[in-house]
Amino acid sequence: MSGNIILHGLDERLDKILEDTYYQLIYQEQVTAIATQLAGWSEGEADGIRKTIGRKIQKELDLLIPRLIKDFISHGMKEESAKQLASAIQACGSYSFNKAHSVEYGLIAYQTAYLKANYPVQYMCSLLNANIDTTDDVIPYINECKRMGIKILPPDVSRGNLFFVPENGAIRVGLSYIKGISNITVDYSDKGNLINFFARNKYNKRIKEALIKAGALDCFNCSRAEQFAIAMNIKDEINSEKTKIRVANTKIREKEEELAKSKEGTKKVGNLKNQIENQHKAIAKSEKRIKELQDSIKADYDEAQGEIDVLGFTFHDKYEKYDTEKYQVYNKELTIQQKIICDIISVRKTKDKRGRNMAFISAIPYMGVKQDFVMFANHYQEVKEGIYAMLVAGNQVIGVGVAQKK
Repeated sequence: MSGNIILHGLDERLDKILEDTYYQLIYQEQVTAIATQLAGWSEGEADGIRKTIGRKIQKELDLLIPRLIKDFISHGMKEESAKQLASAIQACGSYSFNKAHSVEYGLIAYQTAYLKANYPVQYMCSLLNANIDTTDDVIPYINECKRMGIKILPPDVSRGNLFFVPENGAIRVGLSYIKGISNITVDYSDKGNLINFFARNKYNKRIKEALIKAGALDCFNCSRAEQFAIAMNIKDEINSEKTKIRVANTKIREKEEELAKSKEGTKKVGNLKNQIENQHKAIAKSEKRIKELQDSIKADYDEAQGEIDVLGFTFHDKYEKYDTEKYQVYNKELTIQQKIICDIISVRKTKDKRGRNMAFISAIPYMGVKQDFVMFANHYQEVKEGIYAMLVAGNQVIGVGVAQKK
């Protein structure tokens, strides 16, 4: 638009045209009125400048400005005022609509504002469902829900909802929003038994893992590490390895008995010893695999990271201990410096053309979605995964520091 330039007092004729919009140039119809009444242009010429603004081709509009200034002056406007008005029209070319278009969107804005104020849960739920296929669009609405005090509940196979739904003043995430799951059917007749649930619902490993990460299987009252063990048949694999050990021990005993009866120095003795050694190696391999599998069950399962992987956000408040109010909410469109707090999830170090250290950083800013940043050599610092305060300009990291706690 006109960059919020107040044009009041430049000319009485102009004041009458702009009084309805508080003396700011807003509508294309105002431009045509200015061209006819203050520059003496014909209706056809004035409509030409309106069309130029509508096409959003700034170069075409710029070519008309010198003539417009000249005609303003020749029709009684002071040179300084003429240049100021022409500058406002020039700026108007970047974003301006006709009045009918603006009224339509104004009506929609009024209606949606009413719904948001009076039916906040239903309204936000509709917005989430309208953007369910695009995580980058959903996350800002999730953050808005949190700001409004609307609780977001995790997806749940016992509920079976594919889309976001209102639930007792909160909003429950739909199963189809989970990354890797577009449309699934759920048979929850075996309540409380995860093994039977997987037996009835023939999901592949990818879908099972996505459901676990999202917390959609927490209704079975077992940890996500245990869910993973069941889903990936880890306990069955452990039992299989134990069976292999029992078989190997039996073969060792048999070969040792045969070896005791054999004459030393013969080829048969050498073969038996090799067979016994191979069985011991097989046992060691199975024991190592069992330990790996058992450790995977006992290991601390990073629930927050799992949720971020498949939902784009987490139900765990990583910023609970930090004073988030001291930081700005990151806006990637701004090139000015912003002091933000963020969760760095990966750092890839490299060298620039001059051999200096630099890094590519993936991070999730507070109340935002995953962003990729670059830290050039002139601002390089050693960082690792975790919560940090960062000074950024656009996607460039200028500085990294300790995030301030409450």
